Amino acid sequence: MGSKSKENLFQMEGLESRNKKSRDNKVQSEEGRDRRPHAPFRSVTSLFSYFLENTTFHGLPRIFGAPFFLEKLFWVLAFLTCLGVFTYQGTKIVKDYISYPYSTRTDIITESSLDFPAVTICNVNMMRRSKLVDTRFEDLIELDGDATGDTDDYSFWFDQSFYERLGSENGNSNSSGTSGESDGTSSNSPETSSSPDDSQASGPQNLNGEFDFFESSWDDSSFDFSFYDTWEGITDENDWQAIYNQSQSPDFSDLRALLNPTQAELQEYGHQAEDFILQCSFDQRACSYRNFTTFQHSEYGNCFTFNGRTLEEPFNKTRRTGRTGANYGLQLTLFVEQPEHVGLLTAESGVKVSIHAQTEQPFPEDDGLTASTGQKTAIGVRKLNITRLGGLYGEECTKTGEGTNFSSETSSYTVNACLKQCLQDTLRKSCGCITDIRFGNYTQCSSLNPTQERCRQLVEYLYHSSNLECTCPISCSEESFRRTVSASLWPSTRYEVHLAKQLVSINSKIERIIADVEKTRQNVVNLVVFFEQLNYELNQQLAVYTVESLLGSVGGLLGLYLGLSFMSIGEIIVLLLGFLKIFGGKTLCSSCRSKSEADDKYSDRSKSQSTQKASDMNDYDEGTRRAPWYRSLVALATLFVFASMVVVVALVMLFELGVISINL
Repeated sequence: MGSKSKENLFQMEGLESRNKKSRDNKVQSEEGRDRRPHAPFRSVTSLFSYFLENTTFHGLPRIFGAPFFLEKLFWVLAFLTCLGVFTYQGTKIVKDYISYPYSTRTDIITESSLDFPAVTICNVNMMRRSKLVDTRFEDLIELDGDATGDTDDYSFWFDQSFYERLGSENGNSNSSGTSGESDGTSSNSPETSSSPDDSQASGPQNLNGEFDFFESSWDDSSFDFSFYDTWEGITDENDWQAIYNQSQSPDFSDLRALLNPTQAELQEYGHQAEDFILQCSFDQRACSYRNFTTFQHSEYGNCFTFNGRTLEEPFNKTRRTGRTGANYGLQLTLFVEQPEHVGLLTAESGVKVSIHAQTEQPFPEDDGLTASTGQKTAIGVRKLNITRLGGLYGEECTKTGEGTNFSSETSSYTVNACLKQCLQDTLRKSCGCITDIRFGNYTQCSSLNPTQERCRQLVEYLYHSSNLECTCPISCSEESFRRTVSASLWPSTRYEVHLAKQLVSINSKIERIIADVEKTRQNVVNLVVFFEQLNYELNQQLAVYTVESLLGSVGGLLGLYLGLSFMSIGEIIVLLLGFLKIFGGKTLCSSCRSKSEADDKYSDRSKSQSTQKASDMNDYDEGTRRAPWYRSLVALATLFVFASMVVVVALVMLFELGVISINL
């Protein structure tokens, strides 16, 4: 009996416990249904309190939640200190970013093979003596023989037809030469036609207004037309005796300036590839003069380029090599034909060698090395690539030469080519003539023309003083070659015998010249161009700050000093929208009546709840479903945050590409 009543008691207690638990679950369900943690706020106080309780701004909750004044003061000082440090460092990062700093990275890139550079070779002698007979330069070679005291005419060694007629025409030629010399001496001898004295020289003078292209801002006070009237009294540009007598330059460079041969004359009178290039091999495989392209140079006559190509030609035409050392690369045996030299035009014997990129226009007069006769000249090269950022990063650069003074459909852009083209264009427009036949088939400037000579000297003076308006920025991508030159005596005495047999079988003219090792050394050049190593140096400019690094740096400072992320910006935006909603609710809210009813319902429900719960939750509404306007407000705020981020990133990208700019 006792046990049964005790069992009933336990059952009653269990039932009461289950009923109580069910009631609690029901209450919790109803409360959970009524509670909305993001319900509309009724006041600024409730909005700000909610913001402080949920924000990721770590400093603010500490400040407003501290129970003691000293603790509040501590967190205020800590927050302001971190905010100041963040502002200082963030400002420096942004300033650095908009100043476009860059760094230069140098790498050594090793490859199994490399594109072999283009090699341009020129005989330092412009035209051959044997080809100047019966031309407007014929008196020049006769004057050259008299001036050197050498009565031997080597022309017949190269021109069989001239040799056959030499006997019949020699008398007339001598008489003509004597008569010409007599006339020249009587009228233009050094005694009777000396150089202009100080009273005749033009000296420094102001040219403002004399030439149309001269600008008033240019300073010409230091310019001296010292050689303007050097050729006074000479009217015939082919009167070489008178020109020789009045020459003022010790190396006769002023005489060479009066030659002005055309491209057709240089092509015919200059040294020919089949005579100049005797032996050729590349990586120990035979090549010939047919593998060279020819162009005319105002100073060196015919020049020849190996492994060059135009922009229109395919890349597979370029020769590559996977071997290093002087036994490989390009090896040439060159015949300078020294008896064909005109002494008044050439003070040295040898070959000009220019090493450049395949599509670049060569300028042997500027960067050419001289390979001397009687020597083996070995040139070891190492490739160097330079890549520049350009734009707002450092000096302005160009990729294709657009917007510059350079224009060519066959050659790639270089600063040197652009400057030279600018000079020639200015001469052509201002003076009506040019001085370099590579830049067009125009009239060449003559020193005997006072107007042209005066204008030419002025333009060249302005060019060298950087006063011409030449737009020639550096190239964004540049390829050059560092050169190491070594030379040795060549050929040796014993090797010369074997060499002579080989060369005679190639060119019959050589048999008339290289009678011994001394003659061979006076006329033959051995040239080797090779890669020292199969690697190249890459100098690349890199931006110190990119968009990613800028955002990472600023974001890192935010997290380090303030404990924030970029998403915290959304909290600020929502807070501001909440303030707008409170103070301008009638404008932003499309259902103000629903809001009033929700507030009344909230008040009734709050009265029925316990005092503790009401005091804890009176800062925000928990019993009303989220209003449609509030859901729209949150959605718009989220879209606004992401749209703002997209706009910021887009502006930074446009700033990076140079579409927009900021002038500090």
